[in-house]
Amino acid sequence: MKKFYFFLLAIVFILPSTSVFSQEDCSETLNFNWKNVSNVGFVWPISNGETTITRNYSIAGTTGTANVAITLNNPNGKNIDMSNCGTAGNHFYTATHSDPNASYNCGPGANGQFSYGPEYLTLGMTSATSNDIVSITFEFSHPTRISGLDIWDIDYQGGAGAGSWEDEIDVSAKIFNLAVPVKATSSGAGVIVTGNNTTALNLRSLYGAGSGNLAHTDPTGSVQLATDVLVTTLTITYSNGPNDDGISDDHAIKIGGFQFCPNFLYIPLPVKLTSFSGQKSNSDVNLEWEAVREEDFNAFQVEYSENGLNYTVLTSVEAKGNLGAITRYNYKHSGILSSSNGVHSYRLKLVDTDGSFVYSKVVVIRNTVLAIDELKVFPNPIRTGENIGIEATAIRSIVMYNAAGLIVFKNQYNNVSSVVIPSNQLKSKGLFMISVNGKPAKKIIVN
Repeated sequence: MKKFYFFLLAIVFILPSTSVFSQEDCSETLNFNWKNVSNVGFVWPISNGETTITRNYSIAGTTGTANVAITLNNPNGKNIDMSNCGTAGNHFYTATHSDPNASYNCGPGANGQFSYGPEYLTLGMTSATSNDIVSITFEFSHPTRISGLDIWDIDYQGGAGAGSWEDEIDVSAKIFNLAVPVKATSSGAGVIVTGNNTTALNLRSLYGAGSGNLAHTDPTGSVQLATDVLVTTLTITYSNGPNDDGISDDHAIKIGGFQFCPNFLYIPLPVKLTSFSGQKSNSDVNLEWEAVREEDFNAFQVEYSENGLNYTVLTSVEAKGNLGAITRYNYKHSGILSSSNGVHSYRLKLVDTDGSFVYSKVVVIRNTVLAIDELKVFPNPIRTGENIGIEATAIRSIVMYNAAGLIVFKNQYNNVSSVVIPSNQLKSKGLFMISVNGKPAKKIIVN
């Protein structure tokens, strides 16, 4: 059964843009619901300042049980200001019962629930810069199609001097390590959708005049997400828009529940990778990972890439075979930082005893440092046919990636202070990342 499904996956990899799948590709439609006013559904009690944390959701259908791991990534510590009770219709919305943490209840009629509900999750930002992000990732135990995922309260700019409600959202999905398209439908009049039904879906509020601080139920600032292909992860990344930099530090969106149709024919690998990270140590890179449930599991292959595209195997680490306890592993890539600058990418290939495999996330180590404030990319957003200007201190290399991680421009320089990337280097619209001297520091939208 497992080998049969990986043959099926090969078809998906060859045709990632296919929009129609047979009914056999998903077993039954299930519901992911946030807690509602009747206390039914999944609860996410967010505490102020959480950085990275995962909680699990499980639902049984008639043909199998689906598990969803939900991870909040808050690298800058900007998610949810728990000291702000607000009022009905503002960012931490009115609920009918108290905060599940039992510590920040603003009282009847106020925003007692804060971080969820009823029937949605709030991602709040207390940042005055669009470089700060907060994201939520849904990881599914079985390849899944998603439909009906609502995002509300995408507030647009409120005019000159009052642009304090601008929002921006990036959406990405993968089937294991392959990026696949996500589509947005029923978008409100205040939402600009870029890269629809591609791997570079971007949602941003309309940069217009007038009061853009919408009620959180106003369809003007709403969008609905779905996938036509099977996915194993879906990530929603939120920040305030660049036109709002320095004006306001109070932003939020709300994420609703959704329907998903898992493929219960797929049997996941017995191993579960619970963490994978890397750190610089002088000229070395130290990789560490943890795993559980290693029954009938063979080995971890450590793979390395200098360009994020072509990987080579550094070593193979045999599994210890522990069934229940967390097992820790490590590998040292000796001397790599003394001989090679730029971006160093690592991933694990998890290989089962029957040859089945999946890839881990990619860990990126950067060997040069460039402060974000030192880098200027303009114009942004940019229209097709326009050149991209880049200014920074001592530019030695520039690499531009698209949302799928593919390199679309790459060049070396001799410590110059400004560079122009010709317009003919941009073959498509969407979201791109500019990496200067090996450090991704700016995202750019091409319309």
